[in-house]
Amino acid sequence: QARLAAARSDDMLSIERRTFRLPEGVVQELAQAVAKTQKDHGLVLIRKLPTRELSELEFRVMCWGMGLYMGIARPQNLDAALLTDVRNAARSDAEYRKLNGRGYNTSAELDFHIDSGDVVALFCRRTSKAGGRSLIANSLAICEQLMAEQPALAPLLRQAFPFSYGGYQVDG
Repeated sequence: QARLAAARSDDMLSIERRTFRLPEGVVQELAQAVAKTQKDHGLVLIRKLPTRELSELEFRVMCWGMGLYMGIARPQNLDAALLTDVRNAARSDAEYRKLNGRGYNTSAELDFHIDSGDVVALFCRRTSKAGGRSLIANSLAICEQLMAEQPALAPLLRQAFPFSYGGYQVDG
């Protein structure tokens, strides 16, 4: 399906769920994965994607097509990219620490951060030469555990708090 869609158009926005047909078993597996992440506030790992058999464009189209079955794509950065490569673009690690810095384009070790979305999909095409380890913490699960163990903290945990998108927010 990815090869066909990539051959028809390299504009992923023109590819829609009705034109990117997946086998029913795959659709069900994706629906179950999304439901599990929402129910358990967790992580689902899907293996055995055809990474080596597809060109980079075909792989991107496959990721986009699978994403159509997981939810609605939202911009990832100020460039409004809906699909972003995580790779060292030879930027200095210091750029990550600057306002509007994007760590996923450096070799810097990323701080814990929040990807705002109900479902975040990360597709891995190749093993990195170095690094690439991911540490994942579920802030909602941590909050729920804290409230269960320390109910007196519940009012504090429910309070609004300042939040920064590192320069990627709209004014106001």
